This record gives sequence, structure tokens and C-alpha cells, in this order.
Amino acid sequence: MSTPTRDKFIETMNFSLEGNRIVRLPTWRFVHPDYDMGRPQNLLVAFENCINNVLKFYEDLQVALVDWHLPTTVKVGLVFIEEADRDPLAPMRLGFVPRIIRMTPSSA
Repeated sequence: MSTPTRDKFIETMNFSLEGNRIVRLPTWRFVHPDYDMGRPQNLLVAFENCINNVLKFYEDLQVALVDWHLPTTVKVGLVFIEEADRDPLAPMRLGFVPRIIRMTPSSA
């Protein structure tokens, strides 16, 4: 980890009340000569993106684990859950459902 310098640092700003009585939301900016992120960005939006990325990662991991470790005789399908139908406490985008497969004499 490197020490902050004049041209490499992270700055965060908390809520503030502007002179015209407008509330400024928390922001952050990442200043580094190799990246173009010098203007302040809404910290709440950045956190929301991080949370969504973490949720997506764990959903993808769950799908991979189910796909790799279930016996071939067990079939599971995935359904997309519309945003309006998701539980706010556990906003999963995907749901697991059993798949019905007709058994043929060759697959029995």
C-alpha cells in the first residue's frame, strides 16, 4: 500500500448544507495520474454499485456450485425474478426451480 501524495489520493466528503440551503450528498474522488476519476462521484451510488456487484458475484457463485456439484440425475433450472417481485431484504435476481425431464428407456 502506498502513501498518499499530492497527485495520488482519495478524498471523501460527507453530507453538507450549501449556502443556498441545498443538501450536498456524500461524494468521493480518486486522484491518480493513471486514472481519470478526478471529479467527485456520488458516494451513495458507488456503494449501491458495490452492493449489486457483490450480490451478482454470490448469485453467479451459487449457480456455478449447483451446476458443478449436482448429480446428473437431478435437474435444476433458473428463473429470472423481476425487480418488482424481489424481496427487499434478499433481492435475488435468480431463482432455482426443478426441471421436469421425461425419462426414456435409454436415459433410465
